Amino acid sequence: MAENQYIRNGAIAGFVSGIVTGVLTYLTMPSVEEVLRGLEKTSYVIPVTSISQGYLALALRFSGIIVVVVMFLLGILFGWLHEYIDSRTNLKTRTTALLSGIVLTALLTIPNIAMGGSLGKTLLNFISGITYTIVLVLLAIFYWSKEESMASEKSEWY
Repeated sequence: MAENQYIRNGAIAGFVSGIVTGVLTYLTMPSVEEVLRGLEKTSYVIPVTSISQGYLALALRFSGIIVVVVMFLLGILFGWLHEYIDSRTNLKTRTTALLSGIVLTALLTIPNIAMGGSLGKTLLNFISGITYTIVLVLLAIFYWSKEESMASEKSEWY
């Protein structure tokens, strides 16, 4: 049953992080024309004339929702990682939640830095990872402290 709590907490943290990232994505989203101008400068494979502005506009509209879904799925995956680290070490649950969040934050930001990505995208991924980490640690503190107090009450009564 403990695995379900880790995955649930990871999913909740991923969903919250996805919503924050999705909102920030919508607020910082470039226009279709800006995207096409950027593609003209950097794209060597796809001719810009073959890209339909309607499909690009649709993709930009759904990008925030896609971010929420991706972060939700990553939250589930890193909730499992949290459970794995917690079961293999003698660290406190909030510490293993912090480690899991740091790994996610690193996986989101290091490729942007290494590949010379834009500062805005790197910051957005960093904010997403930090949001995930904070929510996961808070959930770990709340649920496990509640669980520990319930276990101590049961040991007193049984």
